[in-house]
Amino acid sequence: MSTPDRSPKLLEIAGRIAEERNRLGISQSEFGRATQTHRNTVRHYETGERKPDPLFLADLQNIGVDVLYVLTGTRQVSVCTVLSGLAVDLSPEVIADKVLAIGDKRSAAYRRGLVDVLAFRLEGTRIQCPYQPGTPEFDAYFAGNERGHFQWRLMVEGAWKPN
Repeated sequence: MSTPDRSPKLLEIAGRIAEERNRLGISQSEFGRATQTHRNTVRHYETGERKPDPLFLADLQNIGVDVLYVLTGTRQVSVCTVLSGLAVDLSPEVIADKVLAIGDKRSAAYRRGLVDVLAFRLEGTRIQCPYQPGTPEFDAYFAGNERGHFQWRLMVEGAWKPN
């Protein structure tokens, strides 16, 4: 059996597919289910043994993969971010500080939950709760996560802009 001819460009795309799957924190099987693709096909795409087809790429977009990055190596600037008036250099921490400057004081765990969601939405950083289930910090962290998702929707809709 002969080895398929894998061009450097195809290998770069394959590596970025695997990188994006890992960024989302999901297995090849979960990735396959989300894109209606068999796990072995996902593996073939990630190793450059097969070229990804257009329907697979469309499904990738639907689950949060930056398809422009997969194909070109250049990260896409979110249209939603641009429309909401956010500058690229505005970090999740700065946004959280501006959001939390008004109203009741919140715990560090709440702020961390808010920042983690904003970092995921703006930078693709994986969300990982640092607190043990059943603790007050755990509950506060997930309350902050909810606020982060709410804040993101406000930003996307243009209903919130930094001062």
